[in-house]
Amino acid sequence: MLFVLACTLIQFSAAPNNFNLFFFYSILVLAAIYVLPLFNIESSCRKQAHAFSTDPLNANFFAKSDMIISETGIFDKASHAEVNYRWNGIIKKVETADHFLLYVSGNQAIIIPKRVIRSDAERTALRELFGKHISFSAEVGHLLKE
Repeated sequence: MLFVLACTLIQFSAAPNNFNLFFFYSILVLAAIYVLPLFNIESSCRKQAHAFSTDPLNANFFAKSDMIISETGIFDKASHAEVNYRWNGIIKKVETADHFLLYVSGNQAIIIPKRVIRSDAERTALRELFGKHISFSAEVGHLLKE
């Protein structure tokens, strides 16, 4: 960017009559450098997701698991592991249209798909359980920080 600015100033001092045309070309070059790569982001994300999902080392990520949510915490059992999360280990809760995300670290979350919750009554009971056991800062703290 500094290079383009320096070239623009040199061009202006050398030929002030052609400044508008050179300035226009400079803007086109900057657009090509900074804006055009943004159109490739979706393709790049798709390639990374495909590479992740087809890597045999990530097979356990897609394994079926049984989750028990109770007063004591969340117990998750899969064919390869059993994990028990206590409520005080949840540092952030996010609810989207399709999932509950319960973060246990900055980049690791327990993902609960809403499609597995059979009824509105179960969904309400789950929200009440979250409200009872998940701290207020985990519930809304991330909304205040962002």
